[in-house]
Amino acid sequence: MKNFIDPNEKSIQLKKINNNKLDFKNFLRSNNSVKWIECNNLEINIEGPINKLIFKKCKNIKLSVDKTISGIEINRCDNINIYTSKNRDINHLDIFKSSIILDIDEEDLELTCIVKDSESSLVIENKN
Repeated sequence: MKNFIDPNEKSIQLKKINNNKLDFKNFLRSNNSVKWIECNNLEINIEGPINKLIFKKCKNIKLSVDKTISGIEINRCDNINIYTSKNRDINHLDIFKSSIILDIDEEDLELTCIVKDSESSLVIENKN
């Protein structure tokens, strides 16, 4: 990860990354925002808080995230699975023309503002 991402940059853009497992552990900081564009078949693990995650035109993404400060934006994506740690909210989830499965603790779901358009599909699975 350290070869192509500088955590000192507040905004990080990753484009056309496919068929990979990315484990950021605690590499990213709370002021980082990461944007994935046209990425497919990824497993992404982010430990620790991060500012914002943006996915645009991505498919088959499994995202495990501890906490976001600003939230997650999903735009024109298919088959996005988001898993959160217990007692970790994502604050804001913005979904546009996408299909999402959100696996989140029921208490954390109450702390999350979800905005989605009529063309999006959202399935919520509670961790109880």
